[in-house]
Amino acid sequence: MNIRDTHFFIIGVPGRYRGRSLEECLITHGASYERVEGIDGQSMPISVFENVTDAKVSRLLLGRELTKGEYGCANAHLLAYKKIIESNYTWAIVLEDDAELSIDFIQQLDQIDVKSNKARVIQLYGIDVYRSQIRDHPWLLNLIDRKSREGNLIDIGWYWEYPERTHGYLVNKAAATIAVRIMEAQRILTPADWPHEWRKFIAYSISLEQLVGLSQDTSMIETERRRAERTSAFVRFISFVTIFIGLLNLRQRVRNKVVLRCIFSVLKSQLLNEVHRFQRVAVRFTKLKIISKKKA
Repeated sequence: MNIRDTHFFIIGVPGRYRGRSLEECLITHGASYERVEGIDGQSMPISVFENVTDAKVSRLLLGRELTKGEYGCANAHLLAYKKIIESNYTWAIVLEDDAELSIDFIQQLDQIDVKSNKARVIQLYGIDVYRSQIRDHPWLLNLIDRKSREGNLIDIGWYWEYPERTHGYLVNKAAATIAVRIMEAQRILTPADWPHEWRKFIAYSISLEQLVGLSQDTSMIETERRRAERTSAFVRFISFVTIFIGLLNLRQRVRNKVVLRCIFSVLKSQLLNEVHRFQRVAVRFTKLKIISKKKA
């Protein structure tokens, strides 16, 4: 793909925009670009944030609630997809403002084949980053290593470990159309870098070489995400302890119930023995009374 055959969309939050050096780099390469203003999720009131997200579903999918920063980021990518649909370009490159282009970006981009018209996303952060993501799946690592010798793109569309991160990727108009249709049909449930609801309709590939990296700036979204993960882990720990204590109490109540049943059974048995003894005494007394009457 030639850099002049695509259009760049740079996502950033007004007032905290970090993409000026990225813009200068694109201008140097003769690329066309535009900014996409993201939503400052931090400034959203809690009531509004709760209405546009679904905490229960997010906890089910992510193990935690969606953060405000992640919501704002997902909306910014949604806006970028809408702009892609409205543009005259079949393919576009979406960059977050903390992205950095590699030194050989132009040469590596020229080697990427984008002739396919099917809905497709091509991650540009390189296969080494993906390897770190799937390090717990040796068989998948072996498969990726084998595919790495076959070309400059690795198709991972049929595997469960989809590529995360959205600081730099190629996306075509067909994929953007699917993303907009699904994301607008419901509340935002997951971050932009884990599009759980629509990724199964889109083919995913990863560039063998790294075309886009991250700057050294600290990401507010990543900081917020880590804080949410720690909070979620603490909440899960407290929930586990609460459930464990509840089970212990239940076990004790059951044990007490069993003891009470045993005591009741013993008392019932003793009571029945006394009743039978009284019946025997009454019968004997009645017989003696009858015999005494006959003698008289």
